Amino acid sequence: MNRYKNISKEILVERARELECFYLVEEALSNLTPVADTLSTTFTEISKILPSGFRNPEACTTEITFDGKTRGKLTVIYPENTFPRNESAFLPQEIKMTHAIVARIAESISRQNLQQPGNSRRDWEAIITLLQKTDHEMLLYVCEKMFTLLAKTKPESLTGIYCEMRAPLYENIGEMNFPLESLPVLDTVSFSQTLFETAATSFDDAQIYEHLNLWIYQGKTYNL
Repeated sequence: MNRYKNISKEILVERARELECFYLVEEALSNLTPVADTLSTTFTEISKILPSGFRNPEACTTEITFDGKTRGKLTVIYPENTFPRNESAFLPQEIKMTHAIVARIAESISRQNLQQPGNSRRDWEAIITLLQKTDHEMLLYVCEKMFTLLAKTKPESLTGIYCEMRAPLYENIGEMNFPLESLPVLDTVSFSQTLFETAATSFDDAQIYEHLNLWIYQGKTYNL
């Protein structure tokens, strides 16, 4: 417990509240099904839970809207003058918590959609395209994870990628486990495209989709 001795009680209380909120949201999502009524009920429940994760839950209001297909929005608001004008309404950890919850909701909806008959098993391509357009940091993170996975399980598949990057090959490529920052400078979007096209020849679509959702979930929650 010594590592917490220099952390104020207020910060620890804030942290505990945010984590409890996240776990309550996780519990609510565990009951999610693709049925529209269940989606609406779950989003209403989460909207009631979310204020508990913020420093002024009595004044905080949240709302989740969803078009029933692919687009949604989480809104968190306070009445005007709740905080001094020179003070941000949201703490950095609250913003991280909100981003993690949004990612978790999106992952749950995508998983439910994937389980419906007739849906394409190549939904992972939509995830990669979205990351290419909106979040290069997370894109690099999932590329690092996939690169390491391929290096461990299908090292021969990386030969073409190394040639494209004009990087030296290593005899013990299967033992590699290092961040992509150590590789030659590259275009993240182009690299992700090549990497996941290669992955598609080594894993089936369901496996890639499951890995992506897990890595995104880990990447978001580790930042809480």
